[in-house]
Amino acid sequence: MVMAIIYVQCREYDKALDELDELLAQQTPYTVNDFKLNPELEPLRKLPRYQEMMRKYGVTAGRP
Repeated sequence: MVMAIIYVQCREYDKALDELDELLAQQTPYTVNDFKLNPELEPLRKLPRYQEMMRKYGVTAGRP
């Protein structure tokens, strides 16, 4: 998740979302809630792609 945060700080939001998507797709220890609660990811929350990712992995992967 460190790389995603660095990308957010550089305003490289697409790259940050790619990183987060990869983390969730690989079923790492990170969960949707980790991303929702992390204040460093705040700039992503308004983006449709981020919102869709939270729905996708929150429901289909059985994660909150």
